[in-house]
Amino acid sequence: MNNKKEIEFRGILGKKQYFDLLKKLISRGYAHEKDDKISYFFVRKKGIFKINDEISKNQAKISLKLGDEERGKLHESEVVVDRRYFNDLLFIFQKLRFAKYHKVEQKRDNFLLKDFDVELSLKYTLDFQYHFEIEYLGNKIKSENKIKKYLKEVCDKFNIVPLEEKELLQRIQDIKKQHRLH
Repeated sequence: MNNKKEIEFRGILGKKQYFDLLKKLISRGYAHEKDDKISYFFVRKKGIFKINDEISKNQAKISLKLGDEERGKLHESEVVVDRRYFNDLLFIFQKLRFAKYHKVEQKRDNFLLKDFDVELSLKYTLDFQYHFEIEYLGNKIKSENKIKKYLKEVCDKFNIVPLEEKELLQRIQDIKKQHRLH
């Protein structure tokens, strides 16, 4: 089981900006992995509970993220499971009355930017369209505010802009409303 604290930002990208950044990161030789998946987000008042069919990694995963999604501050616990059990997992959670969920197909490229101690993921989903997620992986910076400031500085180096908390909150609320997840 993986158990960690996450501090991350998300931001919206235009299609051209997305593909230009993808090419730039690949050309700079950053460690890169495909991470296409289908996620089932189950309704919770706070945090995120999901199961993933991680197609590119040929595995399944159960994740519970507790905390404040809109502020990008979550404590994550996850368990990796053999992919052949994914449909059984989905069935079990539905029978446990986790019947309301949102299915999200995601195209994703993860880049490990070791020189910045961050992971930068370029993602595409129907709800968010082209977007990114950036997460601090290091352990040198301890303060949440300093980590957020640092992440914004790294975003500046790549000419990407994270969503403000209010913007992210509005997008998440709009998605929940659109898919009747309240």
